[in-house]
Amino acid sequence: MHSESERLGRIKDNLIRRALIFDLTRKFFKDRGYLEVDTPIRCSAIAPEEFIFPEKSGDWFLAASPELHMKRLLAASYDKIFQISRCFRKGERGKLHNPEFTMIEWYAAGSDYMGVMQETQELVYYIAQNLKTGPKLHYQGKDIDISVPWPKMTVRNALKKYAGWDPVSDFDGE
Repeated sequence: MHSESERLGRIKDNLIRRALIFDLTRKFFKDRGYLEVDTPIRCSAIAPEEFIFPEKSGDWFLAASPELHMKRLLAASYDKIFQISRCFRKGERGKLHNPEFTMIEWYAAGSDYMGVMQETQELVYYIAQNLKTGPKLHYQGKDIDISVPWPKMTVRNALKKYAGWDPVSDFDGE
């Protein structure tokens, strides 16, 4: 059985890499004129989301995301904002989910989903270039080419390709 000290020693390189990714993310957005914001972690009310369950904190809730507070700033004429935030969701445990995690969220007034997609791929590529990983990442036994531009497809085509289901011609109403 390994001690806690040994386990923490093994993850040191990952913690150093994570801190560098945060630094690079901040530089990426600041170089583009974004303001880094820090919104409340405790909220008196939450957005009603069907599949997101908030974690109570006294009579309040821990933030499931910084979205609502950031959108208030956007509405108050903060044109370009970003945040690296701790988020909390009740009942999310599993291989792909944790009850506490770190999220990056950003908004640019006037940008549409195509602009966000473009900026996302530029962010990922920028971080990879600065980490000197090259245009391919090796993850879970697979090589992922992150060269820009990334291929795009509609949600309908993704469902047809990966789930074998066409939601338009075979909509089940659920």
